[in-house]
Order: sequence, then structure tokens, then C-alpha cells
Amino acid sequence: VNNKIYFYPNLQFRERCTDIWQENFDDYFALRWLRARNFSVDKAEYMLRQHLIYRNKIDMDNITKWYKPPEVLEKYTPGGITGHDHEGCPVWVFCAGDFDMRGMLECLTPRELTNHLIYLLELCNEDMYQQSIKLNRKIERRVFVVDFSTFSMKQIVSKVVRRFIGRAVFIYESNYPETLKKAYIVNAPSFFPLCWKILRPLLSDCTASKVEIFGKEGWQDQIFKTMDKDQVPAYFGGTLVGPTGCPKCSEWLPQGGPIPEKFYRQNSTLSAENAQTIRLAKRSSHKIELSVKQEGSIINWSFKTNGHDLGYALCRSRNDGSLEDCIPSTRVDCHILPEEGFFTCNAQGLYIFKFDNTYSWFTDKLVTFDVNVAPPSDDFQKIGDTKNTDEQQLDSSNNPSQMTRG
Repeated sequence: VNNKIYFYPNLQFRERCTDIWQENFDDYFALRWLRARNFSVDKAEYMLRQHLIYRNKIDMDNITKWYKPPEVLEKYTPGGITGHDHEGCPVWVFCAGDFDMRGMLECLTPRELTNHLIYLLELCNEDMYQQSIKLNRKIERRVFVVDFSTFSMKQIVSKVVRRFIGRAVFIYESNYPETLKKAYIVNAPSFFPLCWKILRPLLSDCTASKVEIFGKEGWQDQIFKTMDKDQVPAYFGGTLVGPTGCPKCSEWLPQGGPIPEKFYRQNSTLSAENAQTIRLAKRSSHKIELSVKQEGSIINWSFKTNGHDLGYALCRSRNDGSLEDCIPSTRVDCHILPEEGFFTCNAQGLYIFKFDNTYSWFTDKLVTFDVNVAPPSDDFQKIGDTKNTDEQQLDSSNNPSQMTRG
């Protein structure tokens, strides 16, 4: 029965795609696209054709030759391939907390970041090809170890970050189906369930089943069942060190970190129909009361100062008059690009959004802002705009057919 399930769709798929079939497309290749669409030949054919259109449009076959990463990406994109697991699959370590994604989006356009993502994935594909030759067996999957130890809440609430994550997941799922062997999320913070709530709808069921999430404990025992310790930096519990003994292998593995403002693009403005401007005096704060009448409503915000950073926080007033922190007070650099974010309300009631300038002894600040409450699911529908389904139409900023080389 299993052979029939595999054989007949594979044969139909090849027949349907005769006009685009290439010499290097083997049974393994065909099976990846079929599995990605639950063996629906129609959907798998459509998916492959769209992929080849995109692949040709940006010259993906040669991207490792023509693409030159911008300096900011070379210096501040943390992680990379550090070794291979027991089966020969590449192990890609990525320090999510050290990746200043918001800062990166202030430096580069989503298209530039997408090109870099594809460049890295194609380098990984080249590694898998070399491993296949070396081991004399097909290597077509990769392993990710994603460290969240220094990840901050402000990354998650940023709309621009959230939208790019959706874009990146769409690109990966649409163009590299069934190449994920395992993704280990390690050192997940207490608020990671919020991250997963955003990420999970973007993933296929098959991809999501390959994700394992760990807190501070237990993950090292698990990952070292599948790979040797000399394939992972000592910082993550392995034995791999740099030439000078650095446990993070910083001599050859980029470490990321906050991006200096010298890399930022030209200042942008906040454009919202309901935007207001206030002067926030030094050593003072400004509160905005928001009445939330439905559980699941979304509080959205966007604000920018004329100079300097600004603190903000969100809390909910309990029935007894005490305040429950929803987002702890956080200082952000919002004078280059507007700070944007959202919060999903898990209860009705009065919420208080606060701008905080109490820490500033000398500086008044002009703050332009728009803070509002949206009905349940509205914001998550925006996330859904980038979900990787065949039926959904993406806007031009997320549609691969609209992206070009360069």
C-alpha cells in the first residue's frame, strides 16, 4: 500500500511536469514536493512551477556567485553552519536573541533581507550536495539549533519584524519544502508561547511536527543524541572552539548584536490618519486608557519621537484596582523609525498604555503616536496574509513573483 501511495502520484507528477523537468530532478526531489502538498499532484505541480518561476527570476542557481552580502549583514547576522549530524546533515546554529531584526529592517529593505536568506539557504544546499558526494548517499535535509536565551519581548511585538518573519517562513516553505530535518528551539523564555502563537499558523503541519521546544534544561542531552559534540560550539555544550579558544567560535562565526545607527536608512515618518502629537516633559509620563470589550481584541501602537529614545509599557487594571503588567516598561530607539507593535488581550477590561520619560532629567520630547484597539482576529488576519497556502494571494511586497534580483 505504501509503495502505491508513493509510486502513482510520483509518476503522475513527473508526467505533468515533463516540460519543466530537469536532469537533476530525481525521485527524492519529486517526493519532497508531493509530501509538501499531501500527495496532491495538482498542488505539487503548481508549487513546483511557481518555485521555478521565482528561481529563474532572481537567478537563484547562481546566487552564491553574483550576490555580495551588505556589510551590515556580514557583521550582524549571527550563526551559521558549524558541523553535521550523525547522518551527514548540516547543523545550522542561529542565535535569535543576538539578531537585531528590527535594526536590520531599519538598514535594509525586506527584498534585500530575502535575497540574503536565499543566499544562505543556497550555500547550505551546496554543503548538502558536497556531503552527498562525500558520503555516497543523498543528503537533502538540515538541522537548526535556535537559541532564544537573550531574545527580548520587543522583537515579538514589532509589526515590521512579525511581517518579515511571515515573509521568511513563506519563502522557505514555498521554495525548500521538506528540507527541514529538525529544529531545536533552546533556552525558550517564559513568553515564548506568544512567539509560537504567531509562528505556528505560518507553518505546515509537517514542518511544525519537526520543531522541538526546550527551556533552559534538557535540550543538550537531546541534540547530542543525533550529533557529536565537536560539531557544535562549546557555548552550546559542544566542544568546538575557535582558533583562540573562543567558546562561541567568534573568529569565524558571526555573533550579531545591536546594529549601530550608522547603518540605518534615512529617517522615516509615522503616517497614520489618527496620529496625535504631544510634548512629553522631562521626568513625566503620559497615559492612554483603552476600553477592551472583547477577549482577543488587539491593541496596536505606533509612535515616534523627534529625537532620543522613549519608554513605554502596557498594563491591565484588575477589578481590585491593582495593575497587571502586560508589557513591562521598555526603552526603545524610536527617533529613526517608528516603533510599532501589538498585544492580544486575553481578558476584557481597562488597559493602560503609558509613554515613560521619567528617566530623562533634562530632555522634553515630542511624541507622535497612534494607539488603538482592533476587534479580535483582525491583526492575525494580517499575519495570515503571508501564510503559505496555494489559495491565498500575497500582496506585492510578499509575493515572490514580484521580487527581483538586486
